[in-house]
This record gives sequence, structure tokens and C-alpha cells, in this order.
Amino acid sequence: MRVLNVVWLFPCSSETFISLILADLTRRGWHMDILSQRDPRTWEGKAREDTEPETQIHAHVVEAGLLDRVSYFGTAQMLNQRLTEHDGAYDLVFLHWADFLEQILSRQPLSVPVVVTCHEPDFTQSLPIFMERERVLERVSGIIVEGRYQYEKLLELGYPAERLLYWKVGLDFQGIDAAFTAHHLTTDTLRLVSAGRFVEKKGFLQTIEAIADLRDRGLSLEYNLIGDGELRSEIERLIGHYGLDQIVRLPGKIMHPALFEHLARGHINLIPSGMAADGDVEGLMSTVLEAMACGSAIVGTRHGGTPEVIKHAVTGWLLDDNNPHTIAAAIEYLANNPDLRQQLGAAGRAFVLEHFKLEATIDILEAFLNEVKNRSQRFLR
Repeated sequence: MRVLNVVWLFPCSSETFISLILADLTRRGWHMDILSQRDPRTWEGKAREDTEPETQIHAHVVEAGLLDRVSYFGTAQMLNQRLTEHDGAYDLVFLHWADFLEQILSRQPLSVPVVVTCHEPDFTQSLPIFMERERVLERVSGIIVEGRYQYEKLLELGYPAERLLYWKVGLDFQGIDAAFTAHHLTTDTLRLVSAGRFVEKKGFLQTIEAIADLRDRGLSLEYNLIGDGELRSEIERLIGHYGLDQIVRLPGKIMHPALFEHLARGHINLIPSGMAADGDVEGLMSTVLEAMACGSAIVGTRHGGTPEVIKHAVTGWLLDDNNPHTIAAAIEYLANNPDLRQQLGAAGRAFVLEHFKLEATIDILEAFLNEVKNRSQRFLR
């Protein structure tokens, strides 16, 4: 199968959910060429407010020879030109972000099937486009979503189930297992960890307030809040306001495999997500799966994709909302019940090992892409 992949940044160290797909399908004999809008190694701008250039190149990118398969288009006009030039040279065009969907819809139809992936940040932004169902279905042969909310929303809009795949790329456990073995629960102080973009729906502002409440109640703890984004200044303000400078650390963005080491050191991983004011919701976040794989007990909310993998009191601890008092109560309960905390972490890791190995999830994706191609060929006949 020859596939033209359209991405935003490549090689992008934080977007392993894309590079792992490209590398694994390449190892399976697929020809994967890449059109990237930007090269993060030379780009001085910003893709989004919370994204900065990332120059680390993962080993799987190099081993699969992907750096020799990438070219850059820069502008929407140039993307359209490149798509026209390459039309017919591939079996499939794979858009890895729904941001590119409007460009596909506004140009002449391609002669090969188009597949688009909707990640949690861009589904809400692209929802007005998906409301134009007939227009989308005329140009797009397959839609991949990573959250049940997105999947059910598209079904509600009348999208046929055979065009949809509810799917999440699995994990490469090599780096995760090394971190788990070396660092899991190596500190006596209660260590809390969160990782993600500093945006409203992540719930990190509420978590800072919960940490202040627990400090005031005498609980000895530390909190590593990993990431960056538009709310960083507000998070820093709250840390200063509550006098949490010695408790809350902001190490910034940390990439794999170093991120796995931080997650494995945590007794509890906090995922206090909630719906943002603009309606933005989470899908099934990679950081949830990674934290579970590292053996951390998860405290999350019944929001987005989290309840799909966290079963309350079995593979983690679920909250009805991300109110600071609710978060604090859960942390305090698990702090006082270390055996339960370790039981949740072990069960969560076992669940991810069973259901989210990279090879098994790529098997599902490969079958879907092949079916999209075959269905399009039958239609053309």
C-alpha cells in the first residue's frame, strides 16, 4: 500500500501517536511518504499557542527511514498543488489532523480515497465542517476518532458506521517497561504527577487549589505538573498565591522516554479533565494510557475518554467532577490507603498491557485502511 500522509509537524517529538503509526506500517512493508506543513527543527513560529519547536527525533523515526520520506509544503496553496501533483501516485491519502479537512473539501476531488483522523484538540474545532455530512462523505472515505464522544456524535449526525473507526494507537512498551522497572514508587513522599497541555479542559487550575487544601491539612506531598500552554501564567500565579513553590514543580515539556520516568515515579497520576467553556472535550488521552502502563494509580474524572479505560476502584479512581474539594478528597483517601493505591496501579498496568500493545492496535488500523481502499475500488468498478 502506498500512502501519502499529511501532517502538521514532522518529526515532532510530542506526536508519537503519529510517528508510531508511520514507523510500524513502514516496517510492515507499506510505502509511507509524508507531507508536513512545518519542520520543527527549523521553524521559529508556533503551530498553536501552546506548541513550541521540538527537535528531539525518536529512534523509531530513524530506524524506519522516515526522515528520507518527508517533504514540506508550508502553505495551504502549496498543499493543494502537491496533492494535485501526486494524485494517482498513491493508494490512499491519510490526513492525520482534521485541520486539513477544509482544504480537501474546497478543492477538486482526488482520485484516491481520503482518510482523516480526528484527535481530541481538533474535533471540536472541526465540528462545523462535520455538520456538512454530505459534503464530507463525498470527499472522505474513512474517519478515525479517538474518543467515544466523537464516534457517537458522528453517528448522531448520520455518518455510516462502516466509514468510521473508533481507535487509539497503542503504546511501545520498551521505554515504558524500563522506566517502570527502574523508577516505580522509589520515594516515600506522596508524589503526584500530571502531564498535558495547559488548557482549560485539563483541569489543572482546580488541581492547584486541591493541592493547597491538602497542604493546609498537613499532608506531605509534591506535585510535578508537566507540560506548557496558554494557562501557564495563571498556574504560576496560583502557585504563588497559595505559597506552593516548594510543592508544585513545573518542569515544562518532557518528551519520551524521560516522561515515562516521571510517570513511573508517581504514586498518583491526576487527570482532572472537564468540558471547556467552548465545548471542547477530551478523547482517550495517550497520557492516561502511559501513566497506567507505568503503574501509577489514576485519579480521573468521568469525562471524555477516561472512563473507557478507568473502571472505578478497579483500574483507577473516578470522580464525578473536577471540583477542587472532590480532587483533594480522592488524593487524601488514596494517600491513607497505600495498598489500594498499589492495587489500582497494578490493575491499570495489566489492563493496558492486555488491550493497548502497539502491534495489536496497528493490526486494527491496517485492516480499516485496507477496507477503505478495497471499498473505494469496488465503488469505482
